[in-house]
This record gives sequence, C-alpha cells and structure tokens, in this order.
Amino acid sequence: MRYIIELSTSKVQAIKLLMDNGKYEDMQSFLLTAIENQLYLEKQPLKQSPIQDLMSDRSFEESASSSSFSLTSQPRLTSPDVVIVQDPQPEVLNAESLWALHNRIFPIKISVRVLLNIMKSNPTKDGYVSLRTVQDAALEEARRFGRLLSQADKKSHRLHGNKLSAGLPGAGEGSRDRFKFSFVGSINSKNHLDGAPAILRFVNMRRNEEGEPQIGITESGSQFALLENPILDKADYTHVFSREESDFYIRHVAEKLQKEHLLSVSVLQAIENGHITPDELTQVVLHANPNMKEEEAQAIRSSLISRLSELGFVRRKREGLNVTYSLTTDGCTLLTSPTITEK
Repeated sequence: MRYIIELSTSKVQAIKLLMDNGKYEDMQSFLLTAIENQLYLEKQPLKQSPIQDLMSDRSFEESASSSSFSLTSQPRLTSPDVVIVQDPQPEVLNAESLWALHNRIFPIKISVRVLLNIMKSNPTKDGYVSLRTVQDAALEEARRFGRLLSQADKKSHRLHGNKLSAGLPGAGEGSRDRFKFSFVGSINSKNHLDGAPAILRFVNMRRNEEGEPQIGITESGSQFALLENPILDKADYTHVFSREESDFYIRHVAEKLQKEHLLSVSVLQAIENGHITPDELTQVVLHANPNMKEEEAQAIRSSLISRLSELGFVRRKREGLNVTYSLTTDGCTLLTSPTITEK
C-alpha cells in the first residue's frame, strides 16, 4: 500500500543530513524506522501526560540530546565540501553596525550553522542556495531551541536580561518574521541586504536569474559556524558561547565592523571606570553618535549590553528596580588584549 505525505523543507534537509552521515540508507529506511518506533511507543502504558513528561528532568535531557540529530549539529567538513562566497560589499548593506533589533548573537549562530549544513547536504557550484529554504529551516531549529532554553531558564530561575532563550522566536507570527529577517536575512528590490549575518559578513545574498533570493556563507561565517558551541553541541546550558567562540567574534568584529567594535570598547571601558548604570552607558552611545535621539541610544545600549553579556564579558545585576553592570574576569582580560589595544 502506498501513501503520500508532505514534509517541510527543513525536515527533508534534516533527514538528508542523517543519510549523508550514514545513519540511514535512504528516505524509506528512515521513515520505516520512525514508524516502527512510534508503533512501539503507542503500545507502552501511558504514565503521565506529554506536558508533564516534558517538564520532567528525564524528558528535558532527552529533548536536549536530540539536538545532535538536527540541522544545527556540528557538520564534519573538509574544504571542498562547501563553496564559500565573497563578503557582501559595503554599498549593498543597509547598516555599518548591528541594529537594536540584533540584541543577541546565538540566533545568528543557529542560522549560519543551519546554512552550512544545508550547503553540505545540497552543495551548489556557486555556493548559493534558496534564502527561503534557509529561513524556514533556521526558524524551525530556532523555535525548537527556544522551547528547550525557555525550560532551562525556568529550571535555573534566570531573570529577564539573563535568559538563554532571549532573541529566539516564539509562536507569534511577528516573532517568526523578526527572526527570519533579522537573524537570517533579507534582500530588497534594490538588492540591498538586511539582517545581522550579512552586516557581520557571515553571509552574502543575491537574486538569481529568475529573481529568487539566494544566500551563501562566507569564509568567516563558515569558521564561526564550525566552532563548537556549548548549547548546540554539548547540551550544556550553563553559558551561551565557548571562550573560543567569543574570542573569534570579538576579533572578527574588530576587523570587519570598526564602528561596532569601537562602541563595544567604549562601553566596556566606561563600565571599568565606574559608569555602571543604564543611563550612564546611554550617554556613552550618544557621545559616539551625537545626532542620535536618546530613545534610539537607549535601544542601542540595551542591545549591545545584551550581546556583551551573552559573550561572557559583562555581568548584569538587579536590585529592586535598579540595574547595574560590571565586567567579568573575561571582560577585564579583554580590555588588555591585543584585539582591543591595537585598535
């Protein structure tokens, strides 16, 4: 008997990746295994509801460990596997530094990892694949990790501003669109590029002869995607990035986005010098951007502090309604590193 089913692009890509890694011979063997597993589970006695099971420690760990079988799993690549594209030119970018909407880096990590895995599973001669395919696949992975990290945040009683799930999309359409356009990317009718990965020169985008948007990964994007990540590769929810990832990101920004780099350094130095409140750091942003409105400066400051905290350089402390910031040990070390002092 034959049945026809529809699968999302991201699920097809994930299954193909498992096949490429030798886990399944073909699509039929994967589906038959999945059916056998589900039939076995249906025969087991129901001990608790699915929601209760999700909330249990065992279920949470099992859900977390499934990340090793996803489009965000670390690809094993050699240089010929993926065609690298050129960095986008400054004239096609709509920004010289990250926007206030780009308040986290981890969603960018998910996007470039998904892109790299799709490129590995479906290599192209010129290094470009469908932007919509990558947007949909990255969104699905980001939502999955958003659910896992929200649960981790609850278990660890993390407060707003320190949550691992910050920046990842929820169920709302606006949240999903924000992720696609801000953390994967978009290209408008004038071929100008938007989105944090493009601004960071991790990806480039173009339109093919039919006018369809495409995306490719750059050398630095590939390097960042391949670095081992605590959450994606180890199910370690104690911190977002490894020291190697944070160091790479800081060096990369210092080289590619000087305006972003200089503002980051100014904020870190201000905190070191005792300017530790949000209002004081907003003034640092205004000093660097005299024509900026204060409301915009506040949003830029909040976003920048969020990224520096995510990288492990800044610590946030709340006492009642008051928030203050301090440098971590790594933040203090960073200010004396060649990455900072040579710029």
